[in-house]
Amino acid sequence: MEEKKANSSGADISADQQALSETGISMDQKDPSEMGISTGNLPGEEDLIRAASEGMAEEETSASMRLSPEQMRSYEEEEENPEKSRFLPADQTGELTDHPSDKGGQGLVNPDETGRSKRGPKWHLRWIIPLLLILFLVICGLIWTRNRKTKISDVFDVRFEGYDSQGVLSYDADKVNEKMIRLVGKKVGLKKNQIEDMINRNTDDLESEPKYQQAIKYLEGTNIVFDRENDLKNGDVVTLRITSDYESSPIADETKTYTVSGLTQMQDMTAEQILAQYPVRFTGYNGYGSLDYDQSIYTVEKVYDHLSNGDQVELPLSNHFLESAKKNGKKLAKENVSLTVSGLKEIKDISGISEVTARIDDLAKSANQDQDGDYHKISYSIKRQKTFIYYRNGQINIMNIYQLVKKESSKDITSDQWTDVEKTTFCIYGYSNLSIQNDAISTSDLEDHAGSLFSTEYVDLASAKADLAAKNYREFSP
Repeated sequence: MEEKKANSSGADISADQQALSETGISMDQKDPSEMGISTGNLPGEEDLIRAASEGMAEEETSASMRLSPEQMRSYEEEEENPEKSRFLPADQTGELTDHPSDKGGQGLVNPDETGRSKRGPKWHLRWIIPLLLILFLVICGLIWTRNRKTKISDVFDVRFEGYDSQGVLSYDADKVNEKMIRLVGKKVGLKKNQIEDMINRNTDDLESEPKYQQAIKYLEGTNIVFDRENDLKNGDVVTLRITSDYESSPIADETKTYTVSGLTQMQDMTAEQILAQYPVRFTGYNGYGSLDYDQSIYTVEKVYDHLSNGDQVELPLSNHFLESAKKNGKKLAKENVSLTVSGLKEIKDISGISEVTARIDDLAKSANQDQDGDYHKISYSIKRQKTFIYYRNGQINIMNIYQLVKKESSKDITSDQWTDVEKTTFCIYGYSNLSIQNDAISTSDLEDHAGSLFSTEYVDLASAKADLAAKNYREFSP
């Protein structure tokens, strides 16, 4: 160790001597004043050592400025690890080292060369692998974004409106349609302005665009189904199912449930309330009464034209009314109303019946006048039996049944004697379709309504009465 220290001291002295010789100063000249040099301005030994140290530091700083960041890190690692020498033989670098060597001296390695030798092929992998990984992640992200499916149930804004048990489901169809168009438009690669045109239904310029046709295919292949949309009541559960006919559709298949709430409670509506709002009137006369009603409210299949006071009538409510009532929150206990016929006047309250009946007598007599001849005679005996009346829609038919005895006499020429033959029949005569105004028969055009509606001759009174009754005539008693 002492020998090494001596060598080191000798080396230091040699270096000092070399530095002094370069300045023209000899170590043998012990007094600088002898050479004409002012000792006041001459640097001392410590100054020379400090100047040499600063020069070496400047060289290292200049070299470090020429190194790349990677080379500097490698260089610093070598300084931290004393086992890895950053010196190479002088014959490889062409420069002398500051330290002696058993091979006659070595030089400091060129920092650029050292960096290149340290990097090698693996240095490139340190940069390429992260770049490839980032590129891979970006591509995967783009693929995932392009192919991912999006749920659209959140934009439906489902609402329940109406009355309990008659509720109706609704949703914002325009908002849903816009969401679907944006998804499929982005999927097929439509431009933003083209997507906006689809939303605004300005698609005339897009009809020939293949991407537009593909978008339409996706839209038409999306199935939106609610299992219930009408006749809903509070507490019901409604299920929405969204499915697509195409696996590549950007719209996700999903199922979502909604619980019905917020519907207004129904109000009971009685038959009395219905009749008060939509009254039924009885018209005509007792025994000949009929109904006057709103046909959009009531459905009456039976013909009511011979109603009498006290009769019970069932009137079914129309489907139109039932649906309208439900939509307006009305709950009906029954789908028909019952009412009792009342308020019909008596038929005898019609003025002019007796006058018309008497005029019918004249009509019957004029139709059966006696005939008198030299050899043949016919005589009629006419007697009114019953009066029947038919009334409907403000018009009345009045018919009388007559017993007609026909006596036919014939004279024998040779014997000059008369032979009589009698025949008794029953006939009906009267007037039809006579107008009634203010409970009075209009007789101004009575002759225009004359005639026998029943040309048959009946063998008895009962047969004539039965025929009239079959035609809804009723017997009239003044």
